[in-house]
Amino acid sequence: MSLRKMVIAGFCSFTLVACSGATGANETEQTWAPIETAVAEDTLEDFDLSHGDLVANPSAFRLDHFIEEWRWLTGDDVAPLSITTMGDLIFKRADGKVLQVDTSTGELRSLAASPKQLEAIFSNRDVVERLFNPALIAELRASGAVLAEGEVYSVTKPVSRGGTRTPDNYLAIDMDVHFVLMGQIYRQLKDVSEDADIGSVTISD
Repeated sequence: MSLRKMVIAGFCSFTLVACSGATGANETEQTWAPIETAVAEDTLEDFDLSHGDLVANPSAFRLDHFIEEWRWLTGDDVAPLSITTMGDLIFKRADGKVLQVDTSTGELRSLAASPKQLEAIFSNRDVVERLFNPALIAELRASGAVLAEGEVYSVTKPVSRGGTRTPDNYLAIDMDVHFVLMGQIYRQLKDVSEDADIGSVTISD
């Protein structure tokens, strides 16, 4: 275990006690799906990206940690499909519906009635840009913010609290730490008005 000091710019500061890297086996290996391959090649060419640049390797993801911190939003019925490079989880429920946890805002979004329908809507460029944000990925990579194995981009100030979707509001972070951190922050803020002054957020190990 190690202490990790993080600062949410203009928002709050805290000390996070967390594992410094991935721990335990990937318990959801059988549920991951290459949904990004349904994105049209010409859409990616405009940003000089490949399909693999849209998603993160899920090796550092811990479903137990995710559910513990996000149960208040998603419930327990979570079968992960993909983790976007921008740190969002795309998952399906037992009824087949596909949803997205947007970690930049702390919101749950319905995407499709099934994984097959999700792949079908990827022919829509606007959907791809909203879900994967390839323009921002390209900007971050151009600025030198290249992800290491098991990392995602994470906001330093939540968009729902005045943060911007610009490279200076993101950092590269271990995905397990990212989901634990953001889940705890949004759980404590869900009943706090957007214009309220936030003094601190407590992060537990």
